[in-house]
Amino acid sequence: MMKKTLSLFLAFFKIGAFTFGGGYAMIALLENEFVEKKKWITKNEFLDMVAIAESTPGPVAVNSATYIGYKTAGFKGAAVSTLAVCIPSFAVIFCISLFFEQFLKLTYVSYAFHGIQVCVIYLILSAGLKMLKNILNMENPEKISYTRSSEYKIANARNRFPPITAKPFPVPCTATEP
Repeated sequence: MMKKTLSLFLAFFKIGAFTFGGGYAMIALLENEFVEKKKWITKNEFLDMVAIAESTPGPVAVNSATYIGYKTAGFKGAAVSTLAVCIPSFAVIFCISLFFEQFLKLTYVSYAFHGIQVCVIYLILSAGLKMLKNILNMENPEKISYTRSSEYKIANARNRFPPITAKPFPVPCTATEP
């Protein structure tokens, strides 16, 4: 049990340290690590985890770590996984906060952030396409119909409310030129 807990900690620490873009960017890495490499959860369990992580309050990365940790090693695994995925972000943000003004002025930092944005878009897109492929190949068609009915309900909920539009309005001007 201790070996699995340590393995969870190291895996989530690594994913937390080397993933930019938040929880959605982590989804592809989580699937690769826990479904394909370690085989601790199945593809269907992974899809369920993503649905639960998105629908419960809190960051997707933390919810995913908690779910996978609990699924593989109980309460201790959930606590260790959640802590491990949070530590790298906390450490980086803390260090940046110490030198924030100087950090933003660095040209290479700006270039790095622009490069990271492209990588994040790719990670999120690849995770979405992979999940869509898995959903379409699912054995339980009722899950697909549930997903489609949820999408329908969300689309209808959006249509119930009038769109917010910005309309220009006249602003009285009382100032006069000298």
